[in-house]
Amino acid sequence: MSDLEKKTSFIEPLRSVEDIGKIKRHLRLTPKHLLLFTIGINSPLRVNSLLNMKKTDLNNLKVGDPVNLYGERFVFNAAIHDCLEYYNDHDDSRRSYLFSKLSKDEPIKAEYLTRLVKDWTRKCRIEGNFGGQTLRKTFGYINRVVYGVDLKVLSSLYGHPCPSVTLRYLDIEDRDAMTLQAI
Repeated sequence: MSDLEKKTSFIEPLRSVEDIGKIKRHLRLTPKHLLLFTIGINSPLRVNSLLNMKKTDLNNLKVGDPVNLYGERFVFNAAIHDCLEYYNDHDDSRRSYLFSKLSKDEPIKAEYLTRLVKDWTRKCRIEGNFGGQTLRKTFGYINRVVYGVDLKVLSSLYGHPCPSVTLRYLDIEDRDAMTLQAI
């Protein structure tokens, strides 16, 4: 695949904490979208798992509790907790899905999430090829590049067979992996 093909087809993660902050500030008046973004970047959930979350899936959780949702694991952290409280304070609907359509109680579609992410990044003037997978990829990218989380841990969370798959998925040129390949 050429660099041009890669740039036009590869969905990218957000690569900086500053860009994440821009989007969070942009979404602060839309609690549902802020919660969607926050859970997405704080978990390795696949898009369909994220969109199919029900309000009851996060009931009675405390910060630090492990969550196993549709076979995917993550930690209920303070960022998710705070956004969920903010969402609950502003949500008066009786819908069962966290991210339901306006017209009926069914989850939004992946295509709609892609449009939302593209809209958020465009309005925040963040350049790149973004979509629904951006949220899940951002989780791994930031955890690896900013916080130094071990690739084996991320591979396990993503369900990847090996760290090299995770590196490609996150579009990371990892110095550790480069060193290992040079031996």
